[in-house]
Amino acid sequence: MYSEIFKRVIILLTLGLLTISAFFIRLENFKNSKSRSTDEIIYYTMAQQVKKNILNYNSIPYAQILESEGRYIPEYLKRPLFKYPPLFVFMLAQSLKNFGMSLISAAYISILSGALLVPIVYLLGSSIFNRSVGIISAFFLFIDPVSIVCSQKIWLETPLALFSILSVLFFIWGLNQKYAFLFIYSGICCGLATLTKYPGILLICIYFIYAFFYQRHLLRKGLFWLGIFIPFIMLTPWIMWNFEIYGTNFIKSQILLHTTTEHLGQVFGKILLIIGFLGLIAFILLLKKENIRSILSLESYDKNDRLCVVLAIALGIVLITNLIRAFQLTYIPVVGWQIKMFYNEPPTFYLGRLLEFSLIYAFGYLAYFFRESIRNDGRSVIKLATVIYMIFYIFWGNYQSRYILVCIPFLLILSVQILMRIFKYIVKMPLGCKKNIFLFMILMLISFILIKTTYINQILTFSNDFCYF
Repeated sequence: MYSEIFKRVIILLTLGLLTISAFFIRLENFKNSKSRSTDEIIYYTMAQQVKKNILNYNSIPYAQILESEGRYIPEYLKRPLFKYPPLFVFMLAQSLKNFGMSLISAAYISILSGALLVPIVYLLGSSIFNRSVGIISAFFLFIDPVSIVCSQKIWLETPLALFSILSVLFFIWGLNQKYAFLFIYSGICCGLATLTKYPGILLICIYFIYAFFYQRHLLRKGLFWLGIFIPFIMLTPWIMWNFEIYGTNFIKSQILLHTTTEHLGQVFGKILLIIGFLGLIAFILLLKKENIRSILSLESYDKNDRLCVVLAIALGIVLITNLIRAFQLTYIPVVGWQIKMFYNEPPTFYLGRLLEFSLIYAFGYLAYFFRESIRNDGRSVIKLATVIYMIFYIFWGNYQSRYILVCIPFLLILSVQILMRIFKYIVKMPLGCKKNIFLFMILMLISFILIKTTYINQILTFSNDFCYF
């Protein structure tokens, strides 16, 4: 009993220390950095306007300033209503009201969201696996370069990730029959994510796909469907506001505000390509009379371990350049201020860039090729969520690492679980030279990951002097 209480106290103290440190480290980095991205100034300016008049949600005044300086102005900046839902800017306005009219006051929202992700990742990791996975995952999120950069910018991706991870956490808890009411909380958090940025609604797709292929009985539960519909109900005021401003053409105008005709054509081309690819797979499965549910389970390729090995090696070959860079201690990932500097990158951009920021993600990728003998619903949810988000943003193009911030906690949890499985396997090996060699190798790899991540943070992340990364 006392041992259990002691463990819980240690975990609480550790999480508290990591969370508080995360907040103040990011705050100090924000204070020390001089340069601000255009998006940050846009959100800050709109927050000042909304603080005075909640209906003044547009970027026209700032667009006029940019135009007077002879700078290029995207069309969406001159619209009477900003293109994203308003929750993030409303949160900024409240922060300005509470803490004063300054950029630092506006930055509190992202900084606090980034810090709160640390204990939430612990809860998610410990719920799916165990407390060891949870606390180690929380630590890796604490030092993760992508998470740090996003949370020390006045960007909406960090609050979006916070609400999204909370939604997934409540959904996984709700899978327990006794806590099915938590589907409602999951839906509310999904609604908050969607009111921050539209991709938050992808969670609804994830939950429905999971229910259809894993637990079809959920489709007969009222609480599950209530959680599905709540985000759409929460989005209604924003839709009505758009109707009031743009009329019946608001859906078309919203699509065009988020993209260009050329970009939209590329996206539709990718969609047609994947539909054809999925159709081919479905046709082959029908011919072979395979169980499509087992194929889509994402748990393992139990019937064909060799296929797992081949696919893992193939992925390694595709990402070989990124892996080489990841193993170079002093290599710093390319970052900058040039608009669309990663626009024409290959579809492997996100997978490769994460490796360059930290090799820990390699274990997360391996999680998709490891055989799992025991069913784990939480693991299935976060695997599916990572795949859906990755596919969406790869299809969308215009690559920026901040877009996949929501995938970071999922991949870190999967990475830590696989890493711990490998470590336990080595520890259980018979005493001898072979065991010592493997133990030395895994400890050296972990040490390298920690040193490399710390180096990137010191040289790149803490300076906060870039926009695109």
